[in-house]
Amino acid sequence: MEQKLDQILSLLTTFHHDFTAFKAETAANFARLEERIIRLEARVAALEERVAALEERVAALEERVAALEARVSALEDQFADFKLEFNSHRQEFIAFTEETATHFAIVERDITALHEKTNKMEGQLSLLNEKTSLAIKLIPSHFELKEQVFAQQNQIMKLQDSFAEQVEVAV
Repeated sequence: MEQKLDQILSLLTTFHHDFTAFKAETAANFARLEERIIRLEARVAALEERVAALEERVAALEERVAALEARVSALEDQFADFKLEFNSHRQEFIAFTEETATHFAIVERDITALHEKTNKMEGQLSLLNEKTSLAIKLIPSHFELKEQVFAQQNQIMKLQDSFAEQVEVAV
């Protein structure tokens, strides 16, 4: 019986030593896990700051796109107005040339009036050409901004995916 008690006591002592070692190892593991979680939380905070900054940039770019779209719309309206005005002047010019063809003698007398109308139309056509050129120049910048917005959105999505992967790894 004493032998069994010694065996039980020996087993209890061994169990106590094993439990003490396990308890120390578990505490060390918890400390390492806590440090790792703190580092990961710092990385997550940094990534969240980057995402917020990128979202602000995307919002600013979207505002610029909206402003450019409004400008393009206004220029398109102006272009339509100029086109109507041009067609009106064109019709005037056609009517005038028909009148001059039938009244050649009158045309010789009124040649100065013809020069004035032609100069006026030339100025208006020049203005129309300038505004059309301006409208055409603005259109590519509008598409470039949309392309930048798309690139920023892709970058945000990649950061969110990276964040999700890091959170999964941490868990």
